[in-house]
Amino acid sequence: MTLTATLVSAGTPQPVQLVLTGIPAGTRFVIEGTADAGASVWPVPGGIGVADSGQTVRVDNRSALNRSVTYRATVAGVTHTAAPVTIAHPGRVVLQSLDGQIVAPVRLHDNDDPRELDLRSHATTVPGRSRPPARVAPAGYGSGALEVTTTGAATAALRDLLLSGLPIVVRTDGTAPLERAVDLALPQRAPYSLATVREYGDSRRWVISFLFVDDPEPSAVLAAWTNADFNAAMAARTNAGFNALFAGSTNLQFNTYDWGQLLP
Repeated sequence: MTLTATLVSAGTPQPVQLVLTGIPAGTRFVIEGTADAGASVWPVPGGIGVADSGQTVRVDNRSALNRSVTYRATVAGVTHTAAPVTIAHPGRVVLQSLDGQIVAPVRLHDNDDPRELDLRSHATTVPGRSRPPARVAPAGYGSGALEVTTTGAATAALRDLLLSGLPIVVRTDGTAPLERAVDLALPQRAPYSLATVREYGDSRRWVISFLFVDDPEPSAVLAAWTNADFNAAMAARTNAGFNALFAGSTNLQFNTYDWGQLLP
């Protein structure tokens, strides 16, 4: 059984295409991304499931940036790792939608990364008792806040992300003052204002308060390419041209083809 990780040209930052081969149908698997020698771990979208054939293909658009990333697949208690890849990006931080279709490169300000754990245990005062009875419960990761600046198209992208009401993927390069390289944040408040023109130009400065959350659809499998990408890649080709392009290819090779090579 082998796991391979390949960068594909389907946007910026580039997503990673993962192929787990040799896994028997009906076998459960878990695929995760890791960085910092395993200190940072994040789930791959659709990365927990049951194989329906000998090859399982997944796409990760939530990896850490500008650092060595190693993917691992755990099957029947055995861990298989792929060769490390690096997702290059000019910025330190990117905020994006769960599906990766909206991406907002941002400039992160050091606000000391404020956090508040969600402590859920509760004690009730009872007259006559020297110590209150308590109801104990595991704490949650709680909340935090990001302070960022956006310019131009990134401002519109961040506004769209916030208006969607969905969790936002926070991706960093490890040098940002955040606890994790990759995390999911559900925005609660997002006041913003015109940034200081002298310092940042025509831009907006945001203070985003959020809750740490899990993926609301962890089993959703992402695709690196859309139907529109396929149509654009094949627009100038005939059926004969299509057949010639994939002559001798297997189903797996077709399924994992990098359509960015054909896009105008």
